[in-house]
Amino acid sequence: MSEGGVIVDYHGCDFFPERWGYNAKKLQDNIQCEIFQVLYEEARASYREEIVHQLPSNEPEQLEDNINQISKWIEQWVKDHNS
Repeated sequence: MSEGGVIVDYHGCDFFPERWGYNAKKLQDNIQCEIFQVLYEEARASYREEIVHQLPSNEPEQLEDNINQISKWIEQWVKDHNS
């Protein structure tokens, strides 16, 4: 990951080291936000509907599909903004 150029879709708490100082309350709040889709709803309320996407990642195949979709969006964005 330190080389960059990767997309990370990960939700495990072991990804965030204890040295970051997240207390139990902070972790619980983050878990509740994930469960209740708080951030997704905030994004939908804050941005145009056509630019907010929720990608399922429950199965390995979905992860591959998500990577392909994100790559397409990036390629299109580059085309649209290279004029």
